[in-house]
Amino acid sequence: PGALRRQLGRLGEEMEELKEAISGGDPEKMEHELGDVLFALVNLARFLNIHPEVAMVAANERFERRFEAMEKIAEESGFSINQADLITLDRLWEKAKKMTE
Repeated sequence: PGALRRQLGRLGEEMEELKEAISGGDPEKMEHELGDVLFALVNLARFLNIHPEVAMVAANERFERRFEAMEKIAEESGFSINQADLITLDRLWEKAKKMTE
């Protein structure tokens, strides 16, 4: 538990640094801090005995299924997701997420 707490704490620290960089608006600093967050995530995955690439591939596959479900829901409702506003896209995403869990 203590080691996991430390890993999560490091990730939290890196996220805070990323938030600061975003507030500062410097693209180079944001890229640097985002890289540190990604590195911290990979370390957390390794700590949990999860292969980060396998987890990412699975996440991409879930995203694709959900996005396709969003398109189908929109089409069945008579519109294209290209025409939808952000609120509608969020609603479609939540419906698709429930359908593909």
